Amino acid sequence: MRWYFSGEKTIEEIREFQKNRPNPGNAPAMRSVPLGLIKSDLINQYAEINANATHPNINAILSSQCIARATEFLIQKNGNVKDITEYCFKTVSLNEEYKTYLRLIENLPDYNDLTNNDFVILCGKQPIEAPYF
Repeated sequence: MRWYFSGEKTIEEIREFQKNRPNPGNAPAMRSVPLGLIKSDLINQYAEINANATHPNINAILSSQCIARATEFLIQKNGNVKDITEYCFKTVSLNEEYKTYLRLIENLPDYNDLTNNDFVILCGKQPIEAPYF
């Protein structure tokens, strides 16, 4: 968004840039927590609108929907944190890539037992390379 606010790029150019990136970033997911507090039948639609505002990318949409659904599950439904992944599987139309990723996250060991490969699953390859147009 720095590109937009600095005037370097239009919002349309940023959306186009984000559209096909394998990892579009975390902005939509970071904005989606409050969406889990609205009516259940609107959550996925509004989370998609949230993602498409800046990151019209399937992974951004799915992450926005999953975070909103996790909020709904924990706060509105008083669900057990151990069941969040299954709730996302039931309420979000996840693709196979995203299902696999959630399963990898779900099966990570305790912090003291994490390996370098586990940190790559959690944080992505480091250092993060700056995106370029």
